[in-house]
Amino acid sequence: MNLTRLTTRAGLVAGTAALGLGALFAPAAGAATPPDSISKGDSGHGVWCVQHAVNNYYKTYYGRHSGVIAEDGQFGTSTADWVAWYQGRHGLNRPGSNGDSIS
Repeated sequence: MNLTRLTTRAGLVAGTAALGLGALFAPAAGAATPPDSISKGDSGHGVWCVQHAVNNYYKTYYGRHSGVIAEDGQFGTSTADWVAWYQGRHGLNRPGSNGDSIS
């Protein structure tokens, strides 16, 4: 076996060992805890996900090519109205609920 092959193999073994040890001692990745509810006035990725889901449902089941609400991550009046519509379509409205909060 020539020196180049031996050096390459030794490098691969050392690299694999380093990766294995790194994975063994690395801290576990933690996910952010989602909020219990998203309410009117909130913003962020969770709001965007709700907006996207409502738009996707509307486009898929009603054959529309555009969404009904802006996917801007801002839970305003339009989002609250469409969330209430979606909840009503699926029997998710609780007494007193008007789409202003999602639990």
